[in-house]
Amino acid sequence: MDGQQRSTELPNEWVAALFRRMRTVYGSKLDSMWAGVPQADLFASWATELGAFDGEDIRRALVALRQSHPAFPPTLYEFRQLCQDGMRARIGNQRRLPAPRGEIDPRVRERISQMARSMRRRAPASLERQPGDD
Repeated sequence: MDGQQRSTELPNEWVAALFRRMRTVYGSKLDSMWAGVPQADLFASWATELGAFDGEDIRRALVALRQSHPAFPPTLYEFRQLCQDGMRARIGNQRRLPAPRGEIDPRVRERISQMARSMRRRAPASLERQPGDD
């Protein structure tokens, strides 16, 4: 993923695996936290709320639990925040193009201006010129 929000739900298998993993850490505390909530409803809520994240974001959130929630399991929104933090860290680590250095070659600048003028001549008259269009 490149930082764009996903519009899908997290696969049910991922939610089940997440709960298995948290159950090994928190034991009966996890079960008592969600006592009385049907598993299908619980998993559906987590799948919806975590649908914007990829596996790396969730992995980072699980690692963060060691520090943020060493004794008690997180709520859905607490875990979602950890996933958001993981996403920010992942996106921050992606390579970005370097900023342009120096001036643009005058020949390149002139060619861009010619192309812009040509496009304006072909554009419908209803399109307004924008400030800085030369």
